Amino acid sequence: MDDSKFPLLTRRQLVELVRQKTGIPITYSRLMKDGMEGRAPKPAAIFGRRQHLYTEADGLAYAKTLIRPSEPEAA
Repeated sequence: MDDSKFPLLTRRQLVELVRQKTGIPITYSRLMKDGMEGRAPKPAAIFGRRQHLYTEADGLAYAKTLIRPSEPEAA
């Protein structure tokens, strides 16, 4: 594995990182649901049988896809 992908984050750590760095109020269940539907980032690695690990860059890029610009108010 490429050393540039470290440190790796668990799903719960990824949720906390997104909240802290972006202010987007993502939840663990949202990440799990999006993962099942193919919208969440793909894991950079898997530890053991089920521990999915993600990079910070992938997590932040995913978080940016969750927001949309607000529409201007009608006059």
